[in-house]
Amino acid sequence: MLNKSKNVTIDVGVSKKLPDIIVSLSVPFKGISQHCLKKLKSNCVGDNHLSKGTEEAALAFALFETIRDKLSGSGLEVTKTKASEVNCVSIDSNLVFTWHTQGTKTALVKTVGLALTTLNPMKLHTKYSENMKFLCGKGGSKEEFNFVAKKLAEGIKKSIYITAVGRINITSEKIKDAMPTLLGKLPDIIMPSVKEIEAPEKRVDKGDALIKPYPVIKATGMASAVVADYIANNSNGMSVEVGDEGVIIYNHNWETKHKQLKDKDRISGYVQKKYAKLDVIGELYTVFAYLSLSKGYIDSQVASTLVHSKLKSDKFVEILKKHL
Repeated sequence: MLNKSKNVTIDVGVSKKLPDIIVSLSVPFKGISQHCLKKLKSNCVGDNHLSKGTEEAALAFALFETIRDKLSGSGLEVTKTKASEVNCVSIDSNLVFTWHTQGTKTALVKTVGLALTTLNPMKLHTKYSENMKFLCGKGGSKEEFNFVAKKLAEGIKKSIYITAVGRINITSEKIKDAMPTLLGKLPDIIMPSVKEIEAPEKRVDKGDALIKPYPVIKATGMASAVVADYIANNSNGMSVEVGDEGVIIYNHNWETKHKQLKDKDRISGYVQKKYAKLDVIGELYTVFAYLSLSKGYIDSQVASTLVHSKLKSDKFVEILKKHL
């Protein structure tokens, strides 16, 4: 059920086997430091070092905080929106926000509408400065803020891609009817002048230096989600994350485990056990899209592709054998 108007695309994948819906909203925004975004999400104190992409991470998290507070900032908001588990990730040069909500048209339109009202990066300077101080001990200049805010604003003006997956009774016509209301929620963004913009200085990415020692499996899109899901469920607790580089395994003993996990019989056995039954009931593509969004493995565009793919479990085997 895909509908598009101006720069906003909304797609819905329906599954009767899921408890609620997960909604994802993606906008193009390159250059976010994965290391800094993780620090902000985990409240890990900064090391007073400006890494490449620090400013982008500070702004991305400022927007996340605004969306989170709108949807589930207190008990009052939760009772109105039915939203929970609000999250943000950076995948394939997209900034992605996700949340769970009740599987009704009202809840879908209300939560999406509230999220859209926040999409004015120029209003986030205060939160951005707080995040910069947390990461590196100083708030950063207004001109540098304007640089990254303009960059995010350009992404928002280019594309806002929303995908909802789960148990919901809705038609394409109802989504189309809601589009004018949702478009009306978008704020006007006044761009800064050239004189008000200054690019952050170029620097070595210390965050990359901390991430790269960990093994990374090069994969994108659906393949990243398949690989991450398989490793997370077969490695006895190894932590994985999908980022711009691919699937990061946060364990230096990966090579030993890798020899076991790439076994073809083990791959086929796992897929048969976990996903073959979903083939039979015709729910694999929606269930996997829901699961992957919930775990932060994919963006809205990939989720949309999945729900229209009629994915079969033999594709999982093919992907795993290729990437492992």
